[in-house]
Amino acid sequence: KNAIDGLLTVKLQGESMGLSSDGLVGSFHGNGTIALAKAQFAGIDPAAFDTAIRVADQSGSIDAPKIRAAVGAAMDSGRLAVPKGDAEVTVTGGQIRLTNAMLHGQNGAELSLGGVLDLDNETIDAQMTLSGQPAANALIGARPELAVSVKGPLAAPERRLDGSALVGWLTLRATEQQTRRLESIEA
Repeated sequence: KNAIDGLLTVKLQGESMGLSSDGLVGSFHGNGTIALAKAQFAGIDPAAFDTAIRVADQSGSIDAPKIRAAVGAAMDSGRLAVPKGDAEVTVTGGQIRLTNAMLHGQNGAELSLGGVLDLDNETIDAQMTLSGQPAANALIGARPELAVSVKGPLAAPERRLDGSALVGWLTLRATEQQTRRLESIEA
């Protein structure tokens, strides 16, 4: 379903032995690099942070279920554009492992990823963290974050969003705003 669109370059170096294609894939071990160019990730959108802020500001409180629903809808309809990125991978026993890759997207968004692509079972188990740019005048330097996991068969993996870090960030932001209001009144 066009989860990732763009140009992918893969360079692998390794060894393998086997009498069948399954045997070759299962015994391959080595390492390499992957490079993305003009990539777009469906279902990941930094605009979800603006949506979460808008929902929190409109309701006047941090309503976690309402924020999760709004963020989920924003993520479903968006795409993260990544002009370029690269990462190192290792291959062992028919599994391609990616650890601690960092991709820089539009508007200062960052996507860190790690996971395993199992070639034997045709499954994926990936964890991603999307972080947004903090406001220029923010008292707290923390970036808003959303955790995304993708797990299951390659043909139809399940995506799960974890907005707990975002709800925590929104709570800190609300405290920051209240502190500024009090300082303004005292001045």
